[in-house]
Amino acid sequence: MPTLVYSAVDLFVVGVATVVALLVRDDFFVTLPRLAAVTPYSLMSIGFAALVLPGLGISKRIWQFTNLADCRRIGLASVIVVVAALSLAYRLGTLAGVGRSLPVLQTIFMTGMLVGIRIAARTFDARRRHLIKPEAGAPTTPTAPEFLLVVGLGRLTEVYMRAMLDAAPRNVRVVGVLTGSEQHVGRLMLGYPVLGTLAQIDSVLDDLMLHGIKLDRIVVTSGAEALSGNLRASFARAETDLRIRVEGLDAQHPLSWQSVPIGALPPRDAGDAERLTFKMTAADLAAPERRAYWSLKRCIDVIGALLLLLLLSPVIAAVGLLVAIEFGLPVMFWQMRPGRGERSFRLYKFRSMLSARDDAGRRRTEPERMTATGRFLRRTRLDELPQLMNILIGDMSFVGPRPLLQAEQSASYAARLLVRPGLTGWAQVKGGRAICVADKAALDVWYARNASLLRDAEIILRTIPMLILGERVNTGAIVAAWRDLELAGICRPRGHVAGETIPATDRLAA
Repeated sequence: MPTLVYSAVDLFVVGVATVVALLVRDDFFVTLPRLAAVTPYSLMSIGFAALVLPGLGISKRIWQFTNLADCRRIGLASVIVVVAALSLAYRLGTLAGVGRSLPVLQTIFMTGMLVGIRIAARTFDARRRHLIKPEAGAPTTPTAPEFLLVVGLGRLTEVYMRAMLDAAPRNVRVVGVLTGSEQHVGRLMLGYPVLGTLAQIDSVLDDLMLHGIKLDRIVVTSGAEALSGNLRASFARAETDLRIRVEGLDAQHPLSWQSVPIGALPPRDAGDAERLTFKMTAADLAAPERRAYWSLKRCIDVIGALLLLLLLSPVIAAVGLLVAIEFGLPVMFWQMRPGRGERSFRLYKFRSMLSARDDAGRRRTEPERMTATGRFLRRTRLDELPQLMNILIGDMSFVGPRPLLQAEQSASYAARLLVRPGLTGWAQVKGGRAICVADKAALDVWYARNASLLRDAEIILRTIPMLILGERVNTGAIVAAWRDLELAGICRPRGHVAGETIPATDRLAA
């Protein structure tokens, strides 16, 4: 926006602020003679604003980058404008229509409105940049975001987080902050929670894992040389056991924003991106969105979720009461799961396990956390009833690929995230937990390309006997999915990611 336009908008706001102040002072009852009496004073205010605002450099500053110093400068300018207008009006004898409280209200409204439009511009610009769409024809393969935990709380932390989030709003997710002071725990910094103190880092990492958040990096924004021995030991465990890279800002070159490793974990293998099993073009990625069925499917999801929430409300209340008695409060449990386009969302469930640690702080084993009630809730899928809310708000669908934990969602199979995850899916009714990850991914990608109303109805009907009789592997459906994907050029029959079971097609070929 040109400087002249900035100035014109500011002067208009000054005039509006004077009128609003008059309306508030006169209880929103203003006659034409009253307005005419104040007009000279209002014009003087605009005239002085035309001199003061550019003189203080306010109109030259870009609104999208407004900071606290700019706001203080605007407040000072408002006071100068009002005092100058009052002085001139007094000398010219035109203060008769200006009440005593009008200048005070004018100053308040002028400052608030001038600051307000700048904050609005900054907010809109940040939202626009965060939601920016790729150019037409550009690759739109989902990219897994990097989850980041920040250690330290101070000015450098704030500047670092703003720089990271502005530079890569889609690729970096700050999960929270650790601080050295107990008094800040539970509060927010730039909208991100302060999860705990430095001494609580082990329990914080445990809680993040429990909620399905797989950290990629820990960045220390305070002086790395001042870290205690216990904290360094925790960082070492995070690197060796959890494969989390620990870095600190380079104290020798703080303005370079270069992160330097504190531990010894090597950088992530750059060759991982080359081991993709599913190669999809921009046309392949856009194909599901072009089908009219997905709009119909969303309507069915909304209507179905609303009806089931109403019909099953007594069951939901009863399960909630049972969970409260067995496991205590809260009755709900959430985990971060990668959804459509790898946009993470909170998946909700009823709790079906005891807390990760007992009253003495000892970490419970997996069998120790399970109870008969929890096994019943899981076997009947009653613990997943809260996911009807996920469907209603658009994070999930009734039918689609089951959402995995972030750590389990391999980049090799990102193509399965082309559509919304579901309560049940093609992979669930064709084998579920009894088949390997690669075969599940093939079935999910095949479904994304071939979804229809009849197929969704078939999946829902097949889910009922699956819940009663258990999961059974359908090798024919798995082979057909791999074959169709290979014929479409999406799947190349070559080696798969190390550590995974060989898919059905490779097993048969062998």
